[in-house]
Amino acid sequence: MLGVLACGESAPAPKAPQAGTTQEAAKTKPVASEDSKSTLAAPTRMPTAKPIGKTKPATGQDETTEVVPGQCDELEKILAKLVFEDLNGKLPAKMESVQREQQEKKNAEAARQTADQFGEMCHRTMVGKTMQRTALECMFKARTFPVFEGCTR
Repeated sequence: MLGVLACGESAPAPKAPQAGTTQEAAKTKPVASEDSKSTLAAPTRMPTAKPIGKTKPATGQDETTEVVPGQCDELEKILAKLVFEDLNGKLPAKMESVQREQQEKKNAEAARQTADQFGEMCHRTMVGKTMQRTALECMFKARTFPVFEGCTR
């Protein structure tokens, strides 16, 4: 019993405030370094596990968001519309209506192909990955094809 009491008595002594503080500090250091490692792994140096809106970017850094399949589908639709409008906007004003109609059909097909390629690329390479929130919002808000194109640069 004396050995148990001696051990029991020696255990509280190291748990004095100074020793406890050192142990707590030692416990928090690995957590901080683990956070630092995950922070360095993210392209924008922001933790990706935190929900959007609850993270605040560090000075000079942008929040990130994970791209989901539905976003790719919506961006594909937006891109098809923007490419179609861009191509049609380049048609001469004095073009005959029959020629204009034929060219608009070709433009619609070209826009659809471009959007399909983007959609496939988005699903293949972007879904599940993090992206700068401002770049994603820029693409959703783009009103012209050149603006959409410039969002990821």
